[in-house]
Amino acid sequence: MHSKDQLFIENSLKLFNIDVDYKTSETVQRVQMVVTNPPKISWDILCQIQLMKACKMEVNVRDRTFLLDFYKEGSTPRKKKRKRGHEEAQHNFEVKVHKDDQKVVDRILNYICSLSDLCLFDVSCTKDTTYDLVLHNVESLPYTLLAKIKEALSSFIEDIEFDCPNQRVHFYIKRNDSL
Repeated sequence: MHSKDQLFIENSLKLFNIDVDYKTSETVQRVQMVVTNPPKISWDILCQIQLMKACKMEVNVRDRTFLLDFYKEGSTPRKKKRKRGHEEAQHNFEVKVHKDDQKVVDRILNYICSLSDLCLFDVSCTKDTTYDLVLHNVESLPYTLLAKIKEALSSFIEDIEFDCPNQRVHFYIKRNDSL
């Protein structure tokens, strides 16, 4: 493994602020790292990793894993076919929030439900100074989808937190009366 790749892995692991168990595997052009039983991961940590090196990231709170997949130093990515956009899906969850905030919550859940290989998960929402939309036992969420959600709803979403020890993803949403 190239020293820059090793340094990237070490710097990524330092962002967790604790020692974590991880495994790496290599192919000719790519390196894949899987962190098992990661601590809570904030959206800022994912963004910092993405800034250090463009990579594919997935957080799976159900299996308590964090996947990091990137090209080795010096290898060039192959051109890929254009990916199809996610098809809009309608969620079937009963989430009661203020009527002005319902569209935001519905849009987040529609984005998540648009993933093609997603199993059943539970949803709850609590109201405090912000709404805490909690997805429990949700499978692998790719960084690209989360970035799309964050970009589309940036004025409404305060933060996203991945609570792997408790198998939950938290979307902190600003309440309409606090905007």
